[in-house]
Amino acid sequence: EPEPVLKSAEKPFMISGTTVNAGKGTMLVVAVGEYSIAGKIKKDVYGEGDGELSPLYGKLDKMANLIGQVGVVCATTAMTAILIWEYGVHKSTNYQQLMDIFLQTIGILACAIPEGLPLALVIALALTS
Repeated sequence: EPEPVLKSAEKPFMISGTTVNAGKGTMLVVAVGEYSIAGKIKKDVYGEGDGELSPLYGKLDKMANLIGQVGVVCATTAMTAILIWEYGVHKSTNYQQLMDIFLQTIGILACAIPEGLPLALVIALALTS
């Protein structure tokens, strides 16, 4: 509230971010997010948010999906190549290495997907400007 307002039993509610000028009291949170007073105001102003996606968000979503798919293909290719190299070419009989190969593949996925999302944002921003 922009101006100081007295709080009483009839009007006990405060919006988040309210500064207490004087006195003491106890606060009980009764609503958060879209159910709070500020959330209801935001919903009234901006609507439900189920409208069309912005062009930037659409491009970013497509590019993030593409980067994720490329990461899966790279990890699958790497796993296949390692399996062929270890068990096809070298005729290894150490099947304990399968877990190591699987973990390496998961490592490739973990590196490819999160690292690709900021790159997707930068490229999408560059293409839209």
